[in-house]
Amino acid sequence: MKEIINPDYIKLTESLKSLEANYGLLGIKGLIYHRLIGQLFYPKNSFNSRKYYLISVEGEISGDNIPINLLAEKGNLDDAFTIFMKYINGKYPNIEYSDNVIFNVLLYRNAENISIKKYTLKDILTPKIKHVFFDWSNTITSKGRAEELFKTHNKNCLNDGALELLEHLYSQNIPMGIISNRDMDKGEFESHLTDMDMMKYFDNIILSSDGYRDKPHPDMFIQGIRDTELAPKYILYVGNNYIKDIMGAAENGYQTAYKINDKKGYSYNDIANYKISDFKELIDLI
Repeated sequence: MKEIINPDYIKLTESLKSLEANYGLLGIKGLIYHRLIGQLFYPKNSFNSRKYYLISVEGEISGDNIPINLLAEKGNLDDAFTIFMKYINGKYPNIEYSDNVIFNVLLYRNAENISIKKYTLKDILTPKIKHVFFDWSNTITSKGRAEELFKTHNKNCLNDGALELLEHLYSQNIPMGIISNRDMDKGEFESHLTDMDMMKYFDNIILSSDGYRDKPHPDMFIQGIRDTELAPKYILYVGNNYIKDIMGAAENGYQTAYKINDKKGYSYNDIANYKISDFKELIDLI
């Protein structure tokens, strides 16, 4: 009886030929080719499962010399890297990656769709932002001018670059919201934003006047996670108060951007993912 060749095997072979032509697969530093092929030809799950394979690490690595292994068979790359890092930290505790390390990852979606992408350590530690929350007073607004803004609707009361950042995020379809310690009724707050043509930027507004305890208490940060239905690592919180905003958000798993109004800033500011003086700086960072 003649053996029937699995059509997915043929598709996979053609995909690998294309990958070699486009990326120089065999020339990638650190690639253990036969092991990779074995994993692809004989996957534990179906051919339609999305898989991520770490095929090489380039750059400065101090400590143990790690082998190149399967990254993970996960549908979410962040989760795959989390598993990989836990494995490395457990088995090779002396490993240290420099900022210039590049992780070459093969994305295996199906037999016809295979590609390679490069990720930096920053890409891994700071996942792509899917929602941004802002503090209001002294963050969106200039220091001490929040009340003036609502009385006059003069946008000169906004912090430098605030409108540019809001417009940029809006154009990129990144949802935004406000988490703020405010005594003002939420309806009145939203009315002011509408009059200034700024309500369009914000999908959700969470104010302490709605019965939440003031930051840094986790009440409003937890509500932000509920509203977005996202893991907090995908949410960025931007604030000017290191204790109330940055530490409060970080303790609830958010990424954070510290808006420094005082040039000296806060002396212990290492916890923030980003430190900015002008909002325009965030445009290139997120």
